[in-house]
Amino acid sequence: MSKRERSDDTLKDWGEFRLLNELILPILRRGSAGEELGDDCAFLSLNTAEQQLVVTTDVGPKPLVWAIGHESYRTWGWYTVLANASDLAAAGANPLAFTTSVEAPAEMLVSNFREYFEGLDAACTAFSLKNAGGNIRVAPRFACHGTAFGTIPNSEQVGRSTCQPGDSIVSIGRNGYFISSYLKASRLGDLGQLSASERDAVLRPVPQIREMQILRKAKVLSSATDNSDGVMGSLWNIIERSNVGIELWLDDQKIPNYVHQEALQHGLDPKNLYLFWGDWQIIASVKSGRLDDFKRIIGQENINASVIGVAIHGEKGVWGIEGERRSRLRLLRNENFVDRSFNENPISHTDYLLKTSLYDTDIEAD
Repeated sequence: MSKRERSDDTLKDWGEFRLLNELILPILRRGSAGEELGDDCAFLSLNTAEQQLVVTTDVGPKPLVWAIGHESYRTWGWYTVLANASDLAAAGANPLAFTTSVEAPAEMLVSNFREYFEGLDAACTAFSLKNAGGNIRVAPRFACHGTAFGTIPNSEQVGRSTCQPGDSIVSIGRNGYFISSYLKASRLGDLGQLSASERDAVLRPVPQIREMQILRKAKVLSSATDNSDGVMGSLWNIIERSNVGIELWLDDQKIPNYVHQEALQHGLDPKNLYLFWGDWQIIASVKSGRLDDFKRIIGQENINASVIGVAIHGEKGVWGIEGERRSRLRLLRNENFVDRSFNENPISHTDYLLKTSLYDTDIEAD
């Protein structure tokens, strides 16, 4: 029992990440899982010296666009595969297979059930995952979970725990494009007013599978994790496993124009949009001394990526750098079991991430 645990503590009292770090991981690492647990995926040895099996499982999240009236089960099916495929991407894995467990009320329309599986099948095809079946069962409300399998060469495993001070922090994919597109749709009241690229960003986002396979083979990355809970959450995945701090570059010119434009329309700080979730990019670190190689590769392979900071020695945390200002940043991310989680209330969760100041005013700037 944790020293700080009380007999009447609930899951809500602890929150998702304290449960993971102080309860679930210590128990499983002492027993059936071993020390390797704690990355986006598990890496399992096969009866071969060349390959490992990569496994991940995740919920099929209800897409945020449901909150503005786009209640499409086809989109939900796509997101079920996406959430798991993005974990495979973070590992640099080669996609292999996908299974599901789907619950639904008996009163659910067959047409909606069909749409869900059509969306799921379309995503499996798009992400090169063989659908290996699964399970369906009756339940009070619709819910879905998926499990994805991939493979990776033994010598090319990428996780969260091997970032070193001096490594560059990079984002592989776009930053803030999903939430900017979503806010634009909510402001205009119609997804049809978006460009084709903006509609795809909210309805059919894609994981960074190809991009991460290329970078994994080049062996330029020292760590990686996907952005499913917010960029700050992804940075903390690396910080907690690698025992480093991170300086994040937040000058205005680092933030894309589409973020600035939509933030202005809603009276929001562009940095909150820039660090939001939904783009399914990979937050990674590039080995010290390999940054020029990384830049050459992303240029040659047409990979959308940017350098956003640097790993540092010292206290765990994220410090925002704007000009001469260096200030500690709050840990704004999605977290299950707490009031501000996406699953509890997507709208209040979104407001929390977009409207809460990034800077921790309780800690003085350096």
